[in-house]
Amino acid sequence: MKKTLLNIAVMSVLASGTAMADSNTADVTQTGLNNITHVDQMGLATNNLATVVQGGSYNVANTTQYASDSSVATITQSNGPYGGTTSNNEATINQLSATLGNNAEILQTEESEDSAATINQTGTTNTAIARQIHSGGYSTGGSVTFVDQNGDQNDADVTQSHTDGSDADVAQKGALNDATVRQDSNGPHDAMFADVIQNGDSNIAETNQDDADQSQATVTQTGNFQTAKIIQDDSSASTATTDQAYSNGSSAAITQTNGASNTASATQVEAQDTGATIFQNGSENDTVIYQYHMSATTASSRQVGDLNKSNINQQHTDASDATVLQNGNSNDALIRQYGYGSHNPASAVINQFGDLNIANVNQDTSTNASASVTQTGSGNIADIDQVDGSIAASAIITVTGNTNNTVVLQTAAVDSSVTFALAGDSNNVRVTQSAAENTVTGDVMGNLNDIDIDQTSVSNNVDVNGLVGVDGSILDIDQFGAGSHVALVTLAGTGHIGTISQGGLSQTASLNQAGTSNTATILQGAQP
Repeated sequence: MKKTLLNIAVMSVLASGTAMADSNTADVTQTGLNNITHVDQMGLATNNLATVVQGGSYNVANTTQYASDSSVATITQSNGPYGGTTSNNEATINQLSATLGNNAEILQTEESEDSAATINQTGTTNTAIARQIHSGGYSTGGSVTFVDQNGDQNDADVTQSHTDGSDADVAQKGALNDATVRQDSNGPHDAMFADVIQNGDSNIAETNQDDADQSQATVTQTGNFQTAKIIQDDSSASTATTDQAYSNGSSAAITQTNGASNTASATQVEAQDTGATIFQNGSENDTVIYQYHMSATTASSRQVGDLNKSNINQQHTDASDATVLQNGNSNDALIRQYGYGSHNPASAVINQFGDLNIANVNQDTSTNASASVTQTGSGNIADIDQVDGSIAASAIITVTGNTNNTVVLQTAAVDSSVTFALAGDSNNVRVTQSAAENTVTGDVMGNLNDIDIDQTSVSNNVDVNGLVGVDGSILDIDQFGAGSHVALVTLAGTGHIGTISQGGLSQTASLNQAGTSNTATILQGAQP
């Protein structure tokens, strides 16, 4: 029959009375397998010190310090004098009902597999550190760290290194919280998971994950001066999420580089003076930023490579600013800024440079809203909608080449403007404005152009130049409504058909064509 050797060390220190007792010291060292240590320091003592050192596998260490101020608890678990791999060690530190000072530290090292570290702290001015480090190669077992801090000025720092299946959870409830989680590796590591929850006041959280097959990091902050930062570097199938609510001056930043199948999301609600920034470099990237019921908010997304998609939604916001920059491949960007009330101002900028780009901007019920889309290459489509009571809205679309399709629709947008510039290839432009005192300015310089501009309200203006095209290029401008309208068109090239239709009195139309086989038609005074 196989024998199992079980060593148990129990140390209990109790101090009681109305006066503060002297400091207590507990020191336990165990080497071997299946060791268990319990250290309890209880009562009204101060400056207690508990130190546990275990070398070997299947060891358990529990330290509890209760109502003990300015105390320190340390647990170290390693392979001890035996060397080799250790596994299945568990360490727990509880520091409860303290009013001042405590510090807890767990260190699990030296080829430690399937290790677990838990720190629970209730009180004020808490500090917790958990280290799980596999220093002699690559671990095949996962490491788990859980830190729970409930009460004031908390600080937690977790490091997991060279391990597969790492999992770190930090929960902080109180004020002046600070949490840092770092998980890294230098080899074929399967998964890393980090979850930080901060509920209440001046919170700062940062996670950093490096080269795992599957990585996931989540930071949730509720209340006051939050800052969240997630960096995932060289990680496949990565996801990162931040949630921030009910604060002033929140900031969230997510960075994912050189990876595959990345997804990032930042959510900010019920806040002001906030910003969210997401940067993605490698492969099938997806970015979503959602900001709700906020003022003076900024959202930015930058994507460089492969199957990128970005979605920014700023809803019920004042003074909102959104920017998306996409560099290469199958890019898709959508910015929607809308809500209830006066959103003044709203700004949206989309830059796309390569491949199968599609850009959509929709600004709803906004004053002084501006939208700008720049597309440089390949099968580009740009669509800007500024609708439903927008005032002094401006839309700018700049396209350089290839199969471009540009559509701008401004509905009930008074005193608004559209500017477009297209340089080449099979361009198709359509602009529709249905409010008063709107203007359209356009330049088109190449190929199978088809332009249709409709203005249906009071005192509108159109100025279009270019159309250096081929046979069959068509320009059609319709201006109907009360008041005077102005249409100025200059065409150069071959086979153009230019038509200007204006309804009402005191209209101005100018259509200049230079080239051969062109047709010009101007209709004034007739309503459609």
